[in-house]
Amino acid sequence: MSHSKTDAAYNAVPTLDGSNYSWWAQTMELYLLSKSMWQIVDGKITKPASDGDSKNAWIEKSDAAKGLILLKIREDFRGDHMQSDAPKIWTDLKAKYGETSDSQIFSWFCEWYKFSIPGSQSPQKEFAHWDLLVSKMANASVKIPEKILAMQLVATMPPAYANIVPLMVADINKKELTVEKVKSYMLTEWERKQKPGKKALANRISAVQRKGNAPLFHQQQKASQPTASSSKQRADQPQQQQQQKKEK
Repeated sequence: MSHSKTDAAYNAVPTLDGSNYSWWAQTMELYLLSKSMWQIVDGKITKPASDGDSKNAWIEKSDAAKGLILLKIREDFRGDHMQSDAPKIWTDLKAKYGETSDSQIFSWFCEWYKFSIPGSQSPQKEFAHWDLLVSKMANASVKIPEKILAMQLVATMPPAYANIVPLMVADINKKELTVEKVKSYMLTEWERKQKPGKKALANRISAVQRKGNAPLFHQQQKASQPTASSSKQRADQPQQQQQQKKEK
């Protein structure tokens, strides 16, 4: 894994503020797994009793994990954990912040319940936020059945997606509707709607360019072609000059 990708993964870990423990713990665990430190933090690999290379290696990894964890918790939370090793810090944080309050769960539920999808832009961003809310509630032991989740997405669809409603109603009747199917239908419909618009815009631009270039072209052509009067004037010039010489 490159340094830039590692930084991006670590930047994705939120800062623990006391109210977001479930999401923080999940993303921090994934990051520690990617750095081969999770088994030490989780206590599966314990600190060797005897001195030696194995013990030194354990301490080195524990210290690295400790730094990563403490950098991602609120600054005023760090004081109580500076003297502890990584496994102890993880256990203490879980004991203190791991129990999500009912008020927090209710807040997530209300946000999920009022969820809406815009008809004027791609739904991908909204889907990501919706997934996050569902994940937070699931981590707090509030698991909503797949069928309800899928039907909620259908119910929040704006009129712009009316064309795909029959597909989803058919899946509901066949008991085959899933969250992933609803998302796929909507993303496909959104992409389909964008293609004609882009083509029409390209055609309009092309038409404007053709109209804009035509007058200039004709003007240049007209300027470069001699007129009948100018040709006659050039033909008469030698005769006029000869007449002037005779008169002299």
